[in-house]
Amino acid sequence: MAPLKQLSKEEAIALTRGPYATTVEGAISASIAPFLWREPNGTGDFKIRNGTVFFFQSDGRTFMVTADHVFTAYLEARSRFGDFARCQIGNLRVDPEDRLVARSAPLDIATFLISVEEIGRTAYEKRFAMSFDPMPPHTGRGVFFAGFPGLARRQLSEREVEHGIFTALTIADNVTDKEISGHFDRDRQVDKPGRPTAPEGYDIGGVSGAPLVTMVDSPNLCYWRLGGVMTGFNTAYEIFYATRADLILPDGTLKDD
Repeated sequence: MAPLKQLSKEEAIALTRGPYATTVEGAISASIAPFLWREPNGTGDFKIRNGTVFFFQSDGRTFMVTADHVFTAYLEARSRFGDFARCQIGNLRVDPEDRLVARSAPLDIATFLISVEEIGRTAYEKRFAMSFDPMPPHTGRGVFFAGFPGLARRQLSEREVEHGIFTALTIADNVTDKEISGHFDRDRQVDKPGRPTAPEGYDIGGVSGAPLVTMVDSPNLCYWRLGGVMTGFNTAYEIFYATRADLILPDGTLKDD
């Protein structure tokens, strides 16, 4: 096999101008879903809150992953409001607390069991569990993430919600033994035809729990591998944060010191 190298900044920008970024977006979007729950809003109605989950397969089992602070917020709502704060993973009604494999506040990751059949029921379109072969990015190399910001969600009716996906192909500025972070470089922003560009300061809250993938290529092949779990975003400075995915073990447990 030809030696692999992670994408440079210039190579990542070039890929966004062609169909490759759209192909990656489609592949990643088929392995994610919104993590939804509802809370009373004090006026007799309710509000919806959400994070993002992704699915992976390993050792003959399938798992669901989100940020631990998303799971914590759901548990707090469930404690306060009971079954009113029921959870849905896309279209699938679940009690995630009954499926918990592992969670860590320091890592900000929570993992759960979910079946292949259940993953298919989370959306009307086909959904899959991605392969589990994590590879954190190198500093200064290309990464991609896709998730469900709350601002892109529309309540169509009491039973119907439309979710918009936010995607970004950007650069990992810092990579430590636990965390990945980077910022949106507006000077190198590439607009895609037919896709509105988020304005500066756009709040992508709700993307926590989404997969951050490492963009990898060889002389004849470009592809991606799971790199991290999105955990936060500084709206003012447009800085994203993620925990390295290689801190998740193949059995769904975590390397939590």
